[in-house]
Amino acid sequence: MVKQAWYFNSHYPWLGMLICAPVIGLWYWCTDQYIVQRALGAPNEHVARQGSIFASFLKLFPPYLFIIPGMIASRWSRLTRFPD
Repeated sequence: MVKQAWYFNSHYPWLGMLICAPVIGLWYWCTDQYIVQRALGAPNEHVARQGSIFASFLKLFPPYLFIIPGMIASRWSRLTRFPD
């Protein structure tokens, strides 16, 4: 008998994975390219560093925008009792 993987169940968020994962992945790929272009196209090293720091902020922004509120909502929903 073949055992099914853990994600083949009714609790796995398939819709969220099909919609959100490519969007977040594309965001990361584009910001990687943006970091390289800012560094290579800068007139000097100081401007290249500023561009890389700004691009890294853009790269780290989606986890704070999407994942952290989701974690808070998940924890809050476990603590909250809903009336039947």
